[in-house]
Amino acid sequence: MNSVEQERGPRAQVIAALTAVLLVQCFAAARRDLFADEAFYAACATRPALAYADHPFLTAALVRGGVELFGWSSFGVRSMFLLLGLCLPALLAGLSRELGGSAREACWAAAAGVVLPGLALLPSLAVPDLPLIVLGTAGLLAGLRALRTNRWVDWLFTGAAFGLVLCTHLRGVLLLAGFVIGLALTARGRRAFRSVRAGCALVLTAAGALPMLLDALLNASGSLSYQLSERHATSADWGALLEFPLVQAALVCTPLLAFGLAAAAWQLWRARARGNAAAGLALGFALVPVLAYFAASPFSDRARAHQHWALGAYVPLLAVFPSVAARWWAAGGSRRALACAAPALGALLVLFVIVDLFTGWPGTQVLHRKFAGWSATATHTLRVIDELPAAERPQLLVADHYMLAAQLEFALRAAGRADLPVYVLSHPRNREHGRQPQYRRWELDEQALRTRGGARALLVMELDATRSREREAWRAHAASRVGEQRPLGDARYGWADNPLELSWSLGRVNGSPPAATTSRAD
Repeated sequence: MNSVEQERGPRAQVIAALTAVLLVQCFAAARRDLFADEAFYAACATRPALAYADHPFLTAALVRGGVELFGWSSFGVRSMFLLLGLCLPALLAGLSRELGGSAREACWAAAAGVVLPGLALLPSLAVPDLPLIVLGTAGLLAGLRALRTNRWVDWLFTGAAFGLVLCTHLRGVLLLAGFVIGLALTARGRRAFRSVRAGCALVLTAAGALPMLLDALLNASGSLSYQLSERHATSADWGALLEFPLVQAALVCTPLLAFGLAAAAWQLWRARARGNAAAGLALGFALVPVLAYFAASPFSDRARAHQHWALGAYVPLLAVFPSVAARWWAAGGSRRALACAAPALGALLVLFVIVDLFTGWPGTQVLHRKFAGWSATATHTLRVIDELPAAERPQLLVADHYMLAAQLEFALRAAGRADLPVYVLSHPRNREHGRQPQYRRWELDEQALRTRGGARALLVMELDATRSREREAWRAHAASRVGEQRPLGDARYGWADNPLELSWSLGRVNGSPPAATTSRAD
């Protein structure tokens, strides 16, 4: 069999696999409800800004582009992220070639993202992680080419890509740090620091930090403040040092694939020791973020998921993994079995997630709870409004926390009722997730609600968002903001064993300051 025929086989298999995954991602993007963060980014997309309370502008801009093309729907919100996901296989193949892989290995590298569970279905979610990974990978690939060619276009593309990384999320700083430290790992890379072209690339990258810096200067509670300090623990949990690698190996990568990625890192380390500047750059890009997250894990945010933060660092290791697997295969015996089992186990876990999401079997709560019930809640709310006599219909909506407010605003826009504003009460959940300052900027918080004193309001509350022992106090607080309440019913929607518990009532906004009450969210 000649080389052309050898290449055609894996190429056809890879194209078939990527096409199947893309179809699943599109179906998932259209079928699943938005979860809270996605709905919040959709709210941001209607209010352009350089940065928001907890992130820069790029995620909201991508959402806005999607809904302009495909309308206010789950698919519209996620469509630009699906398109970004199409870039990742090409970037992985390019990385493989730049790092010395054969054409056949580059072909398999293009499909490597499909077998990494934390990465496989990410394009079907409108969250900052995917643009962070794609842009960071594009910057790394351009940087590798710049090291090899020293062309202006490669250096400028590198700077622009990392500038956009900084416009996506503060976590992009670690990818940039990995790139810079990777350059410093070899003599050839260190010489690049003296290059005028690399200096121009650095200027472009620095420009990407301006939105975050300006937001921090103009707003006392900017995205920098929240991401760097407010969301994290103030005391150390040293057990997290053990938990971090276990979670990464067991859930984000699977144990066998984690072993394969470690072998890929070792291969890059040995190549770097021989003076390979490309290997040193890729190694720094991979290891610096992972080691930083490991070191910071005792102080990391414990209330929200953060296990996915290191995903971008695994991409260059994924690109090298096919060459590692090829050596294992050539060695025969147990190594050949490992070369097959490592990606197969990852693919099986991805398949499990797909089956669970679309059939409900076996029913993993963590996969459903954050998505389920929101569209039914929004439909119920719209039906409540429509069934009211015209003279009693609300002039505004009030949600008891930002997640519900964002979902209701999305539903109103999808139904063509964007003129009905949605205000949010000062629930502790808003502060814990860093969104309270944003609603204050939009003048949709409790303080702004008081200026609408006397207006008819539909109050929607998610009862299980507040601890059971504190619900009466929170209800009293809500009643102090929306008085003369007339109950319009309650309902339970979403995941069967842990549904959303909601209530609707009609009242009038109280324009006086609220009585002092305290409440804590779960």
